[in-house]
Amino acid sequence: MAMITLRATPRTAFGKGAARKIRRDGFIPAVVYGPHDDNIHLNIDAHEFNTKYHYEASLIDFKVESSEEELKGVVRDIQYDPVTHEVLHLDFLHIHFGEPIEIDVNLNFIGTPIGIKKGGVFEEQLRTVHIRCLPSQIPEHIDVDVTHLDLGSVLSVSDLNVGDEIEILVDPETTLASVVIPRGMKQAEETSEEEATSEDTE
Repeated sequence: MAMITLRATPRTAFGKGAARKIRRDGFIPAVVYGPHDDNIHLNIDAHEFNTKYHYEASLIDFKVESSEEELKGVVRDIQYDPVTHEVLHLDFLHIHFGEPIEIDVNLNFIGTPIGIKKGGVFEEQLRTVHIRCLPSQIPEHIDVDVTHLDLGSVLSVSDLNVGDEIEILVDPETTLASVVIPRGMKQAEETSEEEATSEDTE
């Protein structure tokens, strides 16, 4: 899995006005929380975060100014400005390496379905799956081979191969992707079948 280091400073000022000043100074207000830990309020270096953070499942190693304490987490929520898309606030889940966590992981669809070559349309119904595993077992993404999908074929969560160390917390019957037969092709097939039936009865 990907691990990135982010510089941070302890956050001591709160409220909307303080948050705006923090962002003007080049930082992002953040909180690190966990079921067994007190909340830790931080200011995260905005340039580092925007440059380094690419995978939702990335493990974050915090380097907090004036602190020797080891602090690691994963992103739980990112709040964006609806107009500028600037990151306004970050929520991190504090993790401990011996305890399993739940996290969303991206699906990486690989290959070109054979159904596309026959005129079908590839549709992705799910982009991420929710999993439970130890922090050291978190994958950057889950590769999904779709080359075998033919016209009308469906790929489900139960088809994923992730190994015994990862538990997928999504209904196994949930559709991941499919190759859909276009309406025009369906109508052409139905017309051909009707014509063939008509000829057989003459």
